[in-house]
Amino acid sequence: MKRISLIFAACLAVGAAVAKDDEQAAPPSPDKAHAMDKPAANDKSNMAERKQAPAISKKEYLRLLAVSLRKHAPKSARRAGKVKVAFTVGASGRVVSHKIQYASDPALAASVGQILAAVQAPPPPGGSFFAVQEFNFH
Repeated sequence: MKRISLIFAACLAVGAAVAKDDEQAAPPSPDKAHAMDKPAANDKSNMAERKQAPAISKKEYLRLLAVSLRKHAPKSARRAGKVKVAFTVGASGRVVSHKIQYASDPALAASVGQILAAVQAPPPPGGSFFAVQEFNFH
């Protein structure tokens, strides 16, 4: 039986977060308008309340992304070969773009496109995540 292996250790090149989504500040809600008039001590406690949980590390995100890719890779392949692809995971955790850098067989490149389209990873640190991945079909 032929298998597909994903080379993560050496071939997954991690780039810094490519871009953050543009965020616009929402106008203060009427019930929070009075909070601006509170003393400075309360401002510190309000800031602590607004802080979010620490962001996931790039190493942990890489592990979660690898799990998602493996989950969507077929258990067997009809053809043997390699495909190298660069892709970007957007803020939603979905692959928003990819570019095949090398494919030994166009049919395998199409299979990789289907794998990437199916990936649903957690939101990446920094808003987006760029990676280069090699898929080995056995």
